[in-house]
Amino acid sequence: MQIGDLVQSLQRNWRRVVAITPVANQETVYNFTVDLNHDNFVGDVGFLVHNAGGCGCGPQNPLEGLPWVGSALKNNLYHGFPALLDQFAAFATPTTLPSGATLYQIPGSLNGMDGRYEWITDKGNLTHRFFCKGGSINGIPIVP
Repeated sequence: MQIGDLVQSLQRNWRRVVAITPVANQETVYNFTVDLNHDNFVGDVGFLVHNAGGCGCGPQNPLEGLPWVGSALKNNLYHGFPALLDQFAAFATPTTLPSGATLYQIPGSLNGMDGRYEWITDKGNLTHRFFCKGGSINGIPIVP
């Protein structure tokens, strides 16, 4: 984890890491799986964390290893969000588009704006990465 990373709370709100403070005391930690899932909410606020490693039996990221092409390469406010967020596509709602491509959508926020993240995969490529301000899960690319 680094300053600037985004973490999700139990209430499904995204929060940015603003500081990391080492502590001198030791705490017992556990690496565990719940129903094949390595993601858990922890702490008083309930932040979503992912156990490193694991059994490879949890949700698979549909974007992993795909080359970026087309609008996925754009680097502006709504297309250029941190690649770290692409890991959440494993939890996104998939929709098959009329072209046969697959749209993935998940709620989130970007720089204090609520909306959704979306990705489109087509023919073995990641063709679209976009944050839709004010968007909801609707199965339609770009349209809020």
